[in-house]
Amino acid sequence: MIGQYDYIFRHYGVRPVVGGRVEHTVTGEFGTILKEADTHKHYVHVRFDGCDQPGLCHPLELDFLAPDEIEGASSVASFEEQFKMLGGAGDTASLDWATQRALIDEAVLACRARTLLNGGSDAQG
Repeated sequence: MIGQYDYIFRHYGVRPVVGGRVEHTVTGEFGTILKEADTHKHYVHVRFDGCDQPGLCHPLELDFLAPDEIEGASSVASFEEQFKMLGGAGDTASLDWATQRALIDEAVLACRARTLLNGGSDAQG
């Protein structure tokens, strides 16, 4: 069975990458690509910034942003410091769920940005 995002690539020529950033061309909203949903194989699963619930978007209504187009991608270290200050390096149980979720999403993006900035290597330094 072909995966949803493989289907999108084969039919629309774009490859959604989980954790990648997108801009919705109709609304101008920015969001993060989530793992494939089990429904609607023509759509990309996106959580838009500031929204609690993810949505389904047609791939031709999304601009898939390159790492150098993502605001702050060059300042991964700055984000990581902020993450630590907000509890990402310790106990987050006292934080509300929305804040915890935002920290998780940002941590994933920071990790991916660090990997891209290091030329695909996970090495830190």
